[in-house]
Amino acid sequence: MAIGFPFEYVGNLHIHSTHSDGGGSAKEIAESARTVGLDFIALNDHSYLTQLHLEDEGYHKGILVLVGSEVGTSFHHYLAYNIKNQVNDESYSPQEVIDAVNRQGGFGFLAHPFEKGMHFLQNSVAYTW
Repeated sequence: MAIGFPFEYVGNLHIHSTHSDGGGSAKEIAESARTVGLDFIALNDHSYLTQLHLEDEGYHKGILVLVGSEVGTSFHHYLAYNIKNQVNDESYSPQEVIDAVNRQGGFGFLAHPFEKGMHFLQNSVAYTW
């Protein structure tokens, strides 16, 4: 809980672990989160994995660890939560990804809404990684 704000929780909703291209295990990332004062983290490893690592979900030294997925297709990445099975069909349109997540009772949002190449930003300044 954030110091001085009893009903505010601080966390990070987009982290990769060593299951995909991240730099630490769930426990290592949770320890780092605790060190910097976070209350929760969400691991969103890439959807090219064949399975979600739901065994990482839970509390690690007081830090809530949630497991989701970063569903990536041609021009978008969608952070999906509360899913039990990976959504990894590269041919899906953005709406088909959302529908597939919703069918599992899940929800999500765009991971990089201002990334260069996003269809709805064709005439806008985009964040370049």
